[in-house]
Amino acid sequence: MSKYNAIPMQVNGRKFDSRGEAARFGALTLAEKAGEIASLKTHPRFTLQEAFTDSTGTKHRAIVYEADFSYVDLRTGREVVEDFKGVSTRLFKLKFKLFLYRYRDVEFRISK
Repeated sequence: MSKYNAIPMQVNGRKFDSRGEAARFGALTLAEKAGEIASLKTHPRFTLQEAFTDSTGTKHRAIVYEADFSYVDLRTGREVVEDFKGVSTRLFKLKFKLFLYRYRDVEFRISK
């Protein structure tokens, strides 16, 4: 159990952080089978800032955001990135803003 009382689950060999996230995966799988969405991915990673070396020679790792799901909404033709959130942490809010700035053509949805 996590600090937010989420219970990790496994569905069809895929790991999810909570029952709600696993249930959302089930709903998205049905939507894909119904032809509403395509290219469903779990835990896709997006680079928010590349790794770099600063003026003192210190190396800094890339800042990466791992979403819960991504897919193409066939009704709109747009790529959608979705995150299932029970609690929006300060870190999530920061990465969310960085994501919106960097990936302007991608629709971001938060499900609860």
